[in-house]
Amino acid sequence: MTSNLYSLLLSAADECPDKLFLAFNDERISYAGALESSRKFSGLLRARGLAAGDRVLLNVGNVPEMVYAILGSLNIGAVPVLVNPAARRHELRFYIEKTRPGMVVTRSESMAHFRVDGNPLLDDNSFLFIDDAVPERNFARRVASSKGADECVTLDDDHPAFIIFTAAEDGFPGGAMITHRAMFETGNLSGEMRAHQGDTTLAVLPLFHAFGLITSVLLPLYNRSSVLLVERFTIRRVAELLMGGDVTVFCGVPAMYLTLSRVLERTAGLDRVRVWVSGGEAIQASLQDEMLSRFGAEVRQGYGLTEASPIVTWNSLGKENRHGSVGNAMPYNEVKLVRDGRDADEGEVYVRGVNVVPGYFSDDEKTRAAISGGWLKTGDLASRDGDGCYWIRGRKKDMVLKNGFNVYPREVERILSLHPGVERVDVSGNIGCEGSRDSLAAAVRRKNGAVLDEKMFRDWCADNISSYKIPDMIRFD
Repeated sequence: MTSNLYSLLLSAADECPDKLFLAFNDERISYAGALESSRKFSGLLRARGLAAGDRVLLNVGNVPEMVYAILGSLNIGAVPVLVNPAARRHELRFYIEKTRPGMVVTRSESMAHFRVDGNPLLDDNSFLFIDDAVPERNFARRVASSKGADECVTLDDDHPAFIIFTAAEDGFPGGAMITHRAMFETGNLSGEMRAHQGDTTLAVLPLFHAFGLITSVLLPLYNRSSVLLVERFTIRRVAELLMGGDVTVFCGVPAMYLTLSRVLERTAGLDRVRVWVSGGEAIQASLQDEMLSRFGAEVRQGYGLTEASPIVTWNSLGKENRHGSVGNAMPYNEVKLVRDGRDADEGEVYVRGVNVVPGYFSDDEKTRAAISGGWLKTGDLASRDGDGCYWIRGRKKDMVLKNGFNVYPREVERILSLHPGVERVDVSGNIGCEGSRDSLAAAVRRKNGAVLDEKMFRDWCADNISSYKIPDMIRFD
């Protein structure tokens, strides 16, 4: 069997070329328009000499160019490396040294983050910018002048479709290789979970995150529905869109739902939204109760992780929504709980199925540690009730969650230790209790003679590490 996710766009554009696919600010892009831009981006990659298996690093948010670059890369079998635009120089250096991308799509203002100690991480010709600051490297202009690439390269099922970095418990993130087959299987869910052709998904989840990628690009492609792209989550904008009457599917993280519950009036008109999904981290049952009682919003929770492409369990539509539970195992994967080396009704979550990644890019040791006999050891702890519903109880891995993003204290520790004035830094994570959030604390020891205070250190962090990874509390010893 062979496959290529780009075929989803080809078939959608063939069946409904004039149907709205992407809406972004004042732009309205049909399926045919998205196909043309994606095809032309493929041509740019071909002209640069990229082919199947080569990597393309995408360092932008929820904008049409991100979608074209993803799909255009897939067309020729190139592998998009999806990177948070919040990533800074020491993170970017690691990603680039690991994957050696042939092209980078970013903003011109981000170029400073692609230099370490004044030295460029890649040559200037490797970059395309989605803004107009450098005309000769402008994404839109280059795409418009490209001849395009018409072929949809045939690939083996287990050919990587995406690389997303995660699992940095040892201080070094692993590039999880999500395959074309895994994404096909994850997207090809039962009809009750899939969007209808008349649906519009509000895409507030980041497309560089596996959760946002599947819900805001691949599921709509499967079902020929529309996507309303929102580059940044701002409560005023999202509330306006939800009450505007067009949105029928909303997927978010608990922090988004908490903010909505605090801002929206009880009379907010949300009747058009038929599907509410929460993921990324556990949502409190009390918040689900409140969303239902105040707005009639039945928020259904699932569980997953990048290495499982990403959905493992889900509270399916058409079944009782168990508030607080992450639902039942998806049909394409097996789930078991392991305690003291034996199957149990409470323990660490293990997952096996076509959705489990074959491993981490160019990292056999990390792969062997995470996957054994086809079983992915998630590091998350859960219990299972008599109905086969799973309930997340905590985590075994050294990790905290910040607004749905995984943060690994060892990785933060490694990067902060690169500060020239730091002799040693110890970072610890605090897992929040009911109603409180996870946090990070850093204990910093200065080098002899170093002049360094908290403001100076935070300023350095802002240039060298993602904002959500900067410790909440910093203490100097």
